[in-house]
Amino acid sequence: MTFDQGALFLRFYNAFESGAENKVLLTGHVKKAELVELDGRVKQYMTISRQGAESVVRFSIPAFGIRTIKVYY
Repeated sequence: MTFDQGALFLRFYNAFESGAENKVLLTGHVKKAELVELDGRVKQYMTISRQGAESVVRFSIPAFGIRTIKVYY
């Protein structure tokens, strides 16, 4: 996890032999979330849902894959 240029970067790794569906609960009101490549290019704009006072971002990770999510508050 790093914070750069007003955004929070979260990096996840799937160490298993099968893909995985995931969700991240973030405290507070997230304005925007992006799935980004390791070099920072935006791959996909993500849907944010609300669960009470938390923001929820859902994504999948392939077997042995890496995903980076860029979050703006």
